[in-house]
Amino acid sequence: MYSRDLEIVKENNLYRLKFRGNLIKCFNSDNYVEHKNLETIEFIKDDLAKCGELKLNKQSYLCFQTIPCAYFLFSLNKIAFNRVFFDGYDLEEFLPKYFLFDFVLYNLHDSANYELKKPREALKYLIGEKDYDELLKYTWGRLMCTDCKSFEYKSFATPMGTGDKFFSEEELEEIKLEWEGSDIEQYIQEGNYFITEEDFSKSTISKKLITFFNDCTEYEKTSILTLFHAYNRTSFLLPLLFISGWINKKIFINAMQFITTAQYFYSSKENINQYSSIYDHRAEYSSLNELSALCFNYANIGTYSNTGTKVQKEILDQINNHETQTIEFKESLSLDVKKSYEEKPPFKKQDFIEKMVLKTIAGFLNAEGGTLFIGVKDNREITGIKRELEFLFYNSFDKMNQHLTNLINSNFGVGTPLVKFQIQEVSKKNIIIIECVPSKKKIFLNKNFFVRKESTTQQIETPEDYQNYLDQKIDK
Repeated sequence: MYSRDLEIVKENNLYRLKFRGNLIKCFNSDNYVEHKNLETIEFIKDDLAKCGELKLNKQSYLCFQTIPCAYFLFSLNKIAFNRVFFDGYDLEEFLPKYFLFDFVLYNLHDSANYELKKPREALKYLIGEKDYDELLKYTWGRLMCTDCKSFEYKSFATPMGTGDKFFSEEELEEIKLEWEGSDIEQYIQEGNYFITEEDFSKSTISKKLITFFNDCTEYEKTSILTLFHAYNRTSFLLPLLFISGWINKKIFINAMQFITTAQYFYSSKENINQYSSIYDHRAEYSSLNELSALCFNYANIGTYSNTGTKVQKEILDQINNHETQTIEFKESLSLDVKKSYEEKPPFKKQDFIEKMVLKTIAGFLNAEGGTLFIGVKDNREITGIKRELEFLFYNSFDKMNQHLTNLINSNFGVGTPLVKFQIQEVSKKNIIIIECVPSKKKIFLNKNFFVRKESTTQQIETPEDYQNYLDQKIDK
């Protein structure tokens, strides 16, 4: 059988995945593939199409060759918080202590300063520079005191300032060269580099990081934990930053690949050489790319409201149909998104980005009309407007609405009925939807004339092109 042979049936306020009337169970579990949210089950069924031929075993769960897939993520969701995944600890007990051992905070060698720069900047922005410096101190202290062991390692070195020096002079000089904090000299002098995991779990830093995770949805948490366990628990902060939208997929993949391999530099030289000989960078990148894309998409489902289900479904269907003559995607309204990941705030509204938005609107007005989605990448990934809302509009929807209204009024006329827009939540991301109806009059943008052709907006510059445009309008 194939995914098309499966059916979704609503029973007792639950949407259930079935085959020939039989309920399908989660992988290696007695739980069924069922949920009160239709989008969740539709996502699982649609994603199974990539898995080819499916088989239903005697235990009523699906068997196939292709992994990963949403079916496994949904199955994992039922047991993701089980103690078995956290060495016998509850997640609530494990996580507050774990951050001390997160590899994204370790400068294992010089490349870390480059490969992990963007995630560290995002983390610093989230928790503040003071807490970030403190976190670096504590992680370095634990690294040096436990030789990069996990928190079950109970042998502690004596902190500096209580008697013997723990660091040699050579080690101190090395730390000075690699340290990112602004107060390394005072830090070394006072010796406040060590904290037990128990004390750290009670710190404001740990509690702040836990709050970011607790604010995530059930789907986001499942995706974060999947990526955390899939790569040998080397970093929890990287998946958290990625799934929460603070770093993009490329930054996440490069950083995760780096720390996954870098952990072996604290192993023996023999282990490093053995790992290097069997490591396939391209295959690992492809695998991580596939899993991270799946987790990102999975994290963004399950957000329909009871009243908004139909509306969101229609919007998603439009987005999934790719860009066309009447559908266009833009990643932002005013923010240079690429620079926002590469540079530090503050950021300014960029005229050239706003001009691309206005050109698209003008092209729609001079053609058949259309819908512009802002907060959606060309590959249909819904990234939302969170970053520019925060960096440019002080988290105020009113300020963003007013700015877009001013742009439309100043370029297409005050109160024009031809252009309407709204900010809509889709898959837990806010996007701007601008709907345009065709204009009976010619619309110029700064004395330039734009039309929509297929999936692009083109400027008409020659008399011949303009005559062809008029002829096409007359024919229609």
